[in-house]
Amino acid sequence: TNIKFGILFESRVAAPGSNDAPKGTVPGGAYGGVTNTRPDDWASQRLNLFYERSFETLKVGFEAATNSGSTGVQTAVEEVNVNSVGIALELDYKPKDSKWAWALHTVYASGDDPATDGKYEGFIFDKNYEVAMLLGNRVLGQANLFRTSLVRNANMGGDTSASAFADEEALSNVTIFAPQATYHWKSNLDLGFLVAFGQLNTQPLIGNIIDTDLGYELDISLNYKPHDRLTWYSGMGFLFPGKAFEAGTSNFDTDMGLALTTKVAISF
Repeated sequence: TNIKFGILFESRVAAPGSNDAPKGTVPGGAYGGVTNTRPDDWASQRLNLFYERSFETLKVGFEAATNSGSTGVQTAVEEVNVNSVGIALELDYKPKDSKWAWALHTVYASGDDPATDGKYEGFIFDKNYEVAMLLGNRVLGQANLFRTSLVRNANMGGDTSASAFADEEALSNVTIFAPQATYHWKSNLDLGFLVAFGQLNTQPLIGNIIDTDLGYELDISLNYKPHDRLTWYSGMGFLFPGKAFEAGTSNFDTDMGLALTTKVAISF
């Protein structure tokens, strides 16, 4: 039927003695902001639904996941609970007898609200899931706009600058809309174009209302396959930052960002 369908349910429980939930050290950080107690069990549930359908010239893929439960971390007034949602949609269209292929990838990840220490609403995608070369993939700017400190330790001491975590970003607190086009130049050579538009879902900074526009990104790539078992990929990404990277009153610079990458894959 050319259909793939999957359901994943995961339940995790840890007693207080083995609960390693990271406690916050700054207001709005990690689980519970500024707190030093972890007296209860970690008890979480994860539900993930996956669907993919292939037609003659079109492929549709959809995945949605929810995280819920309690962290066992206690603030001054309440226990910290988790409630987050992530959604990914991929459409790929390849017309018959055409050198062009078209795609649309869209991602939604709920963001943690730093003003609610008793709730953690952030959904963080796996770091290996990428929509664009820079947005949601490379650490950008000087503010923790995507609220991903849990996966890159950005608010727990040490160096917190973006350059210290160059390839440590993940998709969270963001909606990204990314249309793509691929030109099949030769039998072993593809030229790709991608434009990604990003928007923050939740205000990420305490006491500072910022613009949620992340701007847009243009990626150009060349995929060369001289042999069935050898692939050489090279890409160039241009990020035109939106006002979100100014971080409100901080007024950080928002110059264009440029990335170059090349990689070779050999399969055996």
